[in-house]
Amino acid sequence: MPSYKTSLYSLFLIVACSCFIISPVSANVHEPQQYLIFEKIVPEGNSTFGIIEDIQQDSSGFIWIAAKDGLFRYDGIVFKSYISDRKYNKSISNNVITDLFCDSKGRLWIGTENGLNLYNEEYDQFTRFISNPEDSTTISANHIVRMAED
Repeated sequence: MPSYKTSLYSLFLIVACSCFIISPVSANVHEPQQYLIFEKIVPEGNSTFGIIEDIQQDSSGFIWIAAKDGLFRYDGIVFKSYISDRKYNKSISNNVITDLFCDSKGRLWIGTENGLNLYNEEYDQFTRFISNPEDSTTISANHIVRMAED
């Protein structure tokens, strides 16, 4: 039969070892929890983007959102929308945006269902590239699906 001192000593060793093993885990319990906080951001008027096709961040830090209902730029505070205007050839060529691409020169390319567009940040306008079957120097098709750099 074990003695009272032996049993007490064994119990002390078990408790001491348990505290040593558990202490790194229990130390985290007392540290403050860090949570991610998400905030819903929407264009003006609390409208929605509709179906989003792509999201890109350009070389200036703007977030661009390509949607079936238009092109949106977010600067961290305010959204700006870009709408096609047939009378103004420096507007985006179509409101159905299919793809966004930032090239190695930091330029933003926008693919639509009716042409390719290059954003000019200095003037906040676009250069349109539209297919013309009679001109072999134009793009081959207007419906842009995806872009990549060669």
